[in-house]
Amino acid sequence: MTLEKVRVKIYPSSVEKRDLDLARAIDYLLPVAFENRQGLLVTRCSAYEYHVEVSRAVPCGVILESRT
Repeated sequence: MTLEKVRVKIYPSSVEKRDLDLARAIDYLLPVAFENRQGLLVTRCSAYEYHVEVSRAVPCGVILESRT
């Protein structure tokens, strides 16, 4: 299976919503990451925008946090 970029974008309105949305995005993408032997990259683009994506640059089983 060839995996194109799989990404969830989050636009939280509060800290509580951010934490819940990030946890949901990770839970949603983790099986895809494991199936493709890749990790997850969580990027904070701003205080109100986050991206969670399956990334071959991240080792399988690892969740890496980044800022832009």
